[in-house]
Parts: sequence; C-alpha cells; structure tokens
Amino acid sequence: MELSVEEALHLHQTKVAEVPRTDEQKAQDYTSMGNSVTVITNLIAGDADVIGDMTVAYRKEKVKRNYQAVENMKAYDDWGSEDMTAATNAIAAGKTFVG
Repeated sequence: MELSVEEALHLHQTKVAEVPRTDEQKAQDYTSMGNSVTVITNLIAGDADVIGDMTVAYRKEKVKRNYQAVENMKAYDDWGSEDMTAATNAIAAGKTFVG
C-alpha cells in the first residue's frame, strides 16, 4: 500500500529523530512527493477529471496541504542525489496559486 505524503510525513514525525531513514523509506517518501506534485499540478491546471465540483477555495486548501507536505519532506537532509526540481517547482506554483 502506498502512503500519501501526509501519511508518510506523520509517520516520520512520530519516529525518534535519531533513527535514520532507510533507503526504502527514502524511496517511498520520494514517490509520495511525486504523487503530491502531480496533485498540485492537476489542481492548479483545473483538470476536470481531478477537480470535479470542487470550489476554488477547496482546491486552494488541497494545494496548500500538499505543497506544505512536500516542503516538509524536501527539508530532510538525507536525500542524496534525488532530483528535487519538480518538488521545488510545485511548491512555488502552489504558493502562487494559493496566494
């Protein structure tokens, strides 16, 4: 089962700080960040299949939750060589969208 960014973040925040993430955890977190980047992108784009009857206010709320989760995950200092360009761009776009 794949965790959402919010779920992964919650799990990591409840763990003891001295316990380093495993490579498997990092891979799961990176995948979760990618999923949130996709959510942010689709909500901002107004993808009808994604937004359905969501109000703009609700879309902004969802975008904000997702970009904040991506920010928190991106802040880990043990990433290695993972490309954070999409995450960085989604955070910036999300902040612009939310205002």
